[in-house]
Amino acid sequence: MLKGNVITREQLPLWYEVYEAFPPKAEPTLKRRVDQRPVRNLVYTEDMVRGHFYNTYPQISNSHVNLTKDWDEQRDQLIVDK
Repeated sequence: MLKGNVITREQLPLWYEVYEAFPPKAEPTLKRRVDQRPVRNLVYTEDMVRGHFYNTYPQISNSHVNLTKDWDEQRDQLIVDK
């Protein structure tokens, strides 16, 4: 699309320059083998604390969370910090 002047350089998606600078080692095709290594389970301490909090206080977990608030104002983050 860029070569055919369909879009300008300013209209390119954000990831295009990164892809251009660091192209994949192998061309992404459907014939490529899928990596069969198992995916590691990532569980952080904060996840365990939040889980315990919401299991202890289920009425709070059913209420809505305002995602427009700053991160430090989120109630579950306050519990993790304590």
